[in-house]
Amino acid sequence: DPPPPPPPPPPEHHDPSELPAWVPRYPTASDLEVPMARTAPRAIAGAYTFTTTDEPAAVLAHYQRLLEGAGYGIERQMVPGHGGRLIALLDGGRRNVNVAASSADGPTKVVVQYQERRQPPPPPEEEAATAGPSGG
Repeated sequence: DPPPPPPPPPPEHHDPSELPAWVPRYPTASDLEVPMARTAPRAIAGAYTFTTTDEPAAVLAHYQRLLEGAGYGIERQMVPGHGGRLIALLDGGRRNVNVAASSADGPTKVVVQYQERRQPPPPPEEEAATAGPSGG
């Protein structure tokens, strides 16, 4: 028999310390994983996942309290018996945090996604174009 194929490479994981300071954490999170964290000149985006023994509604209430306290506008959608989702927007959506919490006969699974759009840097001033001809 041919040897079994090698296992797939593990998914890329990032250190939780890579999460931006403005992304809220959950106090009783376990199995915290950061599968995505990306920084580009115009945007920061990423996600982290965790499990907790708390109910989905309690998880969403925690994030709602923290995010409202930081000035975010909140949209919340609950799915009775299963969990729900919270969408938090700041500065007209320039910064957003989405939290989805669900449980099905076990611990609550939570996915937190975040994004911040940055203003592109202003173009360098072209002094030659605005200055008059230099005479002598």
